[in-house]
Amino acid sequence: MSKSKKRSINTQQKPKKKSIKKRTAITLTVAAVFATAAVVLLIFRSVTQSAKLSQFTDASWVCTSAYNASGDEVELSEIYNTNYSSYKGSLNFRDDGTFSLWLSPGSPDDGTHVGNYKIESDAEIKVTFSGGYECSFDVNRKNGEITSIVVPYNDNYEVYFTRK
Repeated sequence: MSKSKKRSINTQQKPKKKSIKKRTAITLTVAAVFATAAVVLLIFRSVTQSAKLSQFTDASWVCTSAYNASGDEVELSEIYNTNYSSYKGSLNFRDDGTFSLWLSPGSPDDGTHVGNYKIESDAEIKVTFSGGYECSFDVNRKNGEITSIVVPYNDNYEVYFTRK
């Protein structure tokens, strides 16, 4: 009898070991799947963010029009406070999260404003100028492509920049 009891005890223990090994294998497989999914998600997010960023950084933006607080289009000479309307302001975004905005006649060094930016959404860029002033630039799109960037200027104007 003692032999049969030992055999029944031994037969009961063997399935428990297999069950533990199966659970461990399943746990490791699930962990590997989640880890792989996390890596794929990070890569996808990085590629998507780079694509969004390149829409701004791969171009130089020039001033093409301006509107006053009433919504009426104004000559660019009114923005620049000169008699000439041939000046073209510029807006540049860099990969490092900085930007430069030039809206003055003469040397670009005379009227350049610099600061940092962050793309908040497809329709908004948050900017902080080096002096601490913060505002948002609106991004206008058509069929997913950027048509213009709208910059508030001197609390009285909206200046439109298009891709050069």
